[in-house]
Order: sequence, then structure tokens, then C-alpha cells
Amino acid sequence: MRVRSLLLLAAGAIIAFAQGAPVSDYAAKVMLLEKICRFVDWPARPNPGAERPFILAVVGRNPFGDELDAYFLSHKIKGRNVSVKYFRGPADIEICDLLFISSSEQARLTDILKFVAKSPALTIGDTKGYAAKGVMLNILRDGDHLGFEINISALKKAGLNVAPSFLGLAKVY
Repeated sequence: MRVRSLLLLAAGAIIAFAQGAPVSDYAAKVMLLEKICRFVDWPARPNPGAERPFILAVVGRNPFGDELDAYFLSHKIKGRNVSVKYFRGPADIEICDLLFISSSEQARLTDILKFVAKSPALTIGDTKGYAAKGVMLNILRDGDHLGFEINISALKKAGLNVAPSFLGLAKVY
């Protein structure tokens, strides 16, 4: 059921894109971030606090514009409210649950990954080569649809588990 929901969302974005509806790649990616999290299990945290929001962060140039903030005003991740944060570079990064690594950070990718290796943060990007370099999930355009690359080793090191049904949708490293 969960895979079907993700596939329907992706198909809807593809159809809207093909029909010329105003759905940008980044509008589709915003929705996918929330859907992808349904397939990921984070390790239990001691005293997580029922009210602690899910922290979704972007490091580098923000490719989403206002779409990320607007979407998560009315959507939750894992039943939690979402707090969106923006970091200019590796030195600014704070603890988060999901870190979207902008393409502007290619030169500093190694430093970013070293920092997040200290916590169970799901790293996501949309830049060719990111999964091979250690980003956990990479969203890429494949013709007229969005595809996924997953770095299993990076997920395991962070203690994150991805539903096997989701792995079938991706190229696995």
C-alpha cells in the first residue's frame, strides 16, 4: 500500500508535468520528501519528547523557494510537526532528522557527510554522483520522471532502515 501511494504520487507529478501543469521538479520533490520518510525508520532516541518536531534542513542554496515551508505548514512527517531549517554551509549545520544537500554544496560534500555521520540524519540530494559519494538517497530526473538512487552502506552506518519494498524502486549502491 505504501509503495502504491508513492508510485501514485510520482505518477501524478509526472502526468501534471507532461500536461504542462505548473508542477516544478522541486514542487514534486517537496512532496516526495514527506512520502520517502514513510519508508524510513530512524533509531529510537532516548527521551525523544512527544512534542519535538521533525527537523528537515537544507544546506546550501535553497532550490525549493517557498514551497518547502508552505507544504510543511499543513503536512507532518512520522506524525510530527515539521520544522524547516536552512544552513549556508557545513559549519552551520545543526542536528536534524533529514538533511537535503543542495547541488551548490558539491565541493563541500565530504565535510557535510562527516558532520552528519555523527547522527542518524537521512541525507537526500538531487545531484548526479551524490549517492556514490555517500548521500543516502539521491533523487534524479530519469527522462520524464523522477528516479532514486540509494546508498545502503550510508543508511546502515547511520542506523536507518528502509522498507525493502522501497528499495525495489531505486538503483541501489
